[in-house]
Amino acid sequence: MPANTSIKLRGDTKGIAGFAFFEHDDLTSIIIPKSVTNIGIRAFSSSLTSITFQGIITSDNLNISETLKQKYLAEGKGTYTRSIENHNFIWTKQPDSSNKTVSGGKSSGSVSSFPGRWRLIEGRGDAKDVELFKDGTGTADGNGITWKIENGRFHILHPFYTFSAYYNVTGSTVTFTQDDGKVIKYQKK
Repeated sequence: MPANTSIKLRGDTKGIAGFAFFEHDDLTSIIIPKSVTNIGIRAFSSSLTSITFQGIITSDNLNISETLKQKYLAEGKGTYTRSIENHNFIWTKQPDSSNKTVSGGKSSGSVSSFPGRWRLIEGRGDAKDVELFKDGTGTADGNGITWKIENGRFHILHPFYTFSAYYNVTGSTVTFTQDDGKVIKYQKK
């Protein structure tokens, strides 16, 4: 997996300059905090497939693809993902994941369920195939990882990224809810 596929901008970021990430072909997702009031022309490359707006930007200060711009202005803040249909980019606002969040922002379920092999079944996880061993090591899509449960959260350290989320283990599935509300679900193999 390429490095830097996801970026969460600092909460005090005021704007994104034109061409800021235009040549970052490995950037697939970005979280834009509510402090951002403008986005410059061609700020992102065509590799961007997920964009989360945590606030509202006026149309006068929003230079993004016309289809995403119209969708966002009509439906407001949230996460939008891009797909391709008939050779056209289609942006779709994702449903609010708050109904999937573990109540009270806490984890639940048995930690002893974690060791084993898991496959991605829902969401845009960084790894599609994960194996966790009891000693806190494992693999994710063939790369070595370390993992731990700390402060009621699941943490994973991968050579190219880190992952931290609340977890909800039910039966043979585990649902991870990240701080940005993104939900990722794995099923035990």
